[in-house]
Order: sequence, then structure tokens, then C-alpha cells
Amino acid sequence: ILGNQYVVNLQSEDETKTNGNLAAALESLDEKVTTVLVVDDNNNDRRLMRKLLRRYKQYRMLEAKSGVEALEVVRDRKPDLIVSDLMMPDMDGFGLLKNIKGNPETADIPVVVVSAKTLSEIEDRTLLDKSESLWVKGDFSRRDLVDHIVETLGDKPISGTQPKPMLLQKTKKAKAAVLDAAPENMHIVVMIDSKDDDVEVIQKVLEATGKFAVYPAKGGRAGLKAVHEHQPDLIIMELELADMDGFTIAEKLSNDTTLNHIPVVILTGREVSAEDMMRMPADIETIYQKASLDRGKFLSIIEEKLT
Repeated sequence: ILGNQYVVNLQSEDETKTNGNLAAALESLDEKVTTVLVVDDNNNDRRLMRKLLRRYKQYRMLEAKSGVEALEVVRDRKPDLIVSDLMMPDMDGFGLLKNIKGNPETADIPVVVVSAKTLSEIEDRTLLDKSESLWVKGDFSRRDLVDHIVETLGDKPISGTQPKPMLLQKTKKAKAAVLDAAPENMHIVVMIDSKDDDVEVIQKVLEATGKFAVYPAKGGRAGLKAVHEHQPDLIIMELELADMDGFTIAEKLSNDTTLNHIPVVILTGREVSAEDMMRMPADIETIYQKASLDRGKFLSIIEEKLT
């Protein structure tokens, strides 16, 4: 009855309980859907990223045009992963990363940076520390980026190759836990290579000896990040990578006083030229080709580098 009287609730007690359970079920289902936040002030770039990821899987896609707007979304929705540009109004990507990683409630959310910005050395180190990876716009294939994102989320890559568990460690805490589990007498090796099959072969050869714990990194940025985090005894590296070539990585390692003591073995499928050798830092004297390297020779090279 309307007006100054009352409204009768026509639902029975059982119906009310059923609706309550349904709401709870819907809320639970909502929590299970993987959510990705794309932060970019360019509408076309946001739309493209949404299209690429949804073509792979029906992720719930959230969008923000600036760092300030993104922080509101992160606070309210807690996405599973963030893809962010750096150059944006109000708050840029650096400010966004600082806020996300400075908050214990959001610090474990992986952030993949996709930007065309030319970085200073300080900016590069900041991103290496705080982001999952950095991709330079126009300098990578869409397939590689989507593969990286879906692997980071714990899904199977588009290529159909079974992801390796070490490539799916989402947080620094998880990576640190894996590292802490390695026996003290083992040599820590970081292998930087975009080809899962090659990584699997080398990992099996080394770990079969019982002397090595191998930590794969798919791509140059991920490789540099892994080297900083694990401080390995040895680095094995391919030259041809999706986001940054091996020559650039070698130069960065050589110029970093905290890393340039770590021996580097270049193991590549590339046809090596005299010009390639000239581009390498002086402390990397030899480049080994995958096709011509047998198991025994490979192990002797590794052991020589560690003595």
C-alpha cells in the first residue's frame, strides 16, 4: 500500500534466502574472473590491447586514462595485472608504479609497461625494479607481448607451448621463495632466452648434474630483472630476444658495477659475424652457437667460467 501507510514485502523468507545466496554466488563468480587493467591516455592503444587480450581469452578488461584514474580502479577492483603507458596526464606511469608498489595491498600486482618514452638510466633502473617488464612501442611483436601477459597471469601462451613454472612466478615474494629453496652448494644460473624449448634443454642438462639451479627469463627486460633479483653465479644469454637484443643487455651488465663481475656465456642460434664480435664488451670473448655445441663441451665451458 502506497502513500502514508506501508509497503508489504511480497517475498517469502525462503525466497529472500535464495536471492541472498544467488547474490553471494554471483559475487564469488565475479571474483574468479581474471581482470586486467589497461592504463593509457590513447584511446586507440587501449582498444587495441583490449582486443588482443580478449581474442585470447575473455578476461575482464578495465580501462583508465591516467595514473590518478588508474589508482581509483586499482583500489576498488584489485586487478590481477596492469598494462600501463608511462606518459599520461595528471599522474604518469612512474607515479602510478610508486603508489601501487608502495601500498602493501597492491604491491604484488604485476605491472607490464608498454611505452614509447626514451628512458634515462635512472628511469630504466626504476622500471627494472618496480615493473614486471618493459616493452617499447613499435619494437616488439603483438604475439610476444600477449604471450608474456598471459604467462604472467598463469595461463597457457598462445603458441600452445606449455608454460614453464619458473616463467610464471608473478611476484618478487614468489621468486624469492624459489631462490631460498635452492641448496647452498648449487650454482645459481639465469638463462635469458625467448625460446622455451632451448631453455628446457639447457635447464635439463645443467640441473641433471645436481650442481645448478637454473632460473629462466623470457626476454631482455625480464632477464635483467632476474639478474638483479637472483645475483647469479653465471648468466647464459641468447642474442636475439623479443624486447631487447643481447648486445644491449651485455653492455648494461658491463656498465653496472654491481653486476659486471658475473660471467656471461653467449649461446645463440644466430649466425655470428665479425661485426657481432666487435659489438660485444671486451670481457665477453666468445660467442657459442647452439647448433654446434654438444653436451660435454657445453658443461666444460660452464665449469670453466665458474672457476
